[in-house]
Amino acid sequence: DESVSSGIVTLDGSASNGIGAANATSVSFSHTTGTGANRLLLVGASWNCGSTTRTISSVTFTYGSNTLNLSQKVLQETASTAQRFAAIWYSPTEPPQNTSGTVTVTFSGAVTNGIVAGAANFAGVDLTTPFTSFGGANSSSTGTTQSVTLSALNGNELVFDTVFIGASTPPDPTVGSGQTKLWSNTTSNTRGVASTEQAAGSSVQMSWSTGSTTVAWASAAVAIKPAAAGTTYDLTMAVSPSGGGTTTPAVGTHAYAEGTVVNISATPATGYEFSSWTGSVANSASASTAVTMNGSKTVTANFVEVEGVVLDG
Repeated sequence: DESVSSGIVTLDGSASNGIGAANATSVSFSHTTGTGANRLLLVGASWNCGSTTRTISSVTFTYGSNTLNLSQKVLQETASTAQRFAAIWYSPTEPPQNTSGTVTVTFSGAVTNGIVAGAANFAGVDLTTPFTSFGGANSSSTGTTQSVTLSALNGNELVFDTVFIGASTPPDPTVGSGQTKLWSNTTSNTRGVASTEQAAGSSVQMSWSTGSTTVAWASAAVAIKPAAAGTTYDLTMAVSPSGGGTTTPAVGTHAYAEGTVVNISATPATGYEFSSWTGSVANSASASTAVTMNGSKTVTANFVEVEGVVLDG
């Protein structure tokens, strides 16, 4: 059935990350964009310039012959130990849907002590005004917990943070309560981490515990604003015959936002093989295919018995 849903921002697909070793001038890594509606791509970067400041000159997502240029939203430097940074860049236009490509973060020169960067997709975003609030925090060699607080929230945002942690051997920190870790990677004496947390009030504190008082750190965070309530449709999954196999998503009814491309798959039980899909799917002959939610859909995975296999019972 069609229904109206409350606005909510969701993590859309898998996050990706990569590293640039000492003296690299850029870092590149593979990434696949999300399948949901109202998509936003965020890139978080952490880097250590040693004694020579290096800035990010561009962040791009390249797919085929196309390039999406991202824009900087937050830049935060460590406190007394300079030339160590955390930054968040975002897609000012909606990225392509379910598309594989390469994220490249390019710097103004060689970054002497390492780069960590990652990318995450979000769906259900107010693309006109994607952020309610943003900011950063920093310190150097003080305290065991790194945190940044965003205030003046509506209480329905999804908050994303990325943090630079620097030390001779950067510790792998513990993510704060209520946060979901997206990545933690390290190279040289730089560690970069990222996470999300669902807001439930007017402020959110994003924190990481390192267990060490001898780290320099810089945190950057954004509160992603959800799009206005929109339409959802029901996807009903079924199998034939009963017991012939399973599906992903599971047999039953699932709600998705209008425009979502849902990846579906069929797995035969012992003694069966996949035959075809019945319903509005991208490829009825493939066990792994997709459904576009431009209306409520019912799809059935059809299985057939394999000749010569004796079934129990």
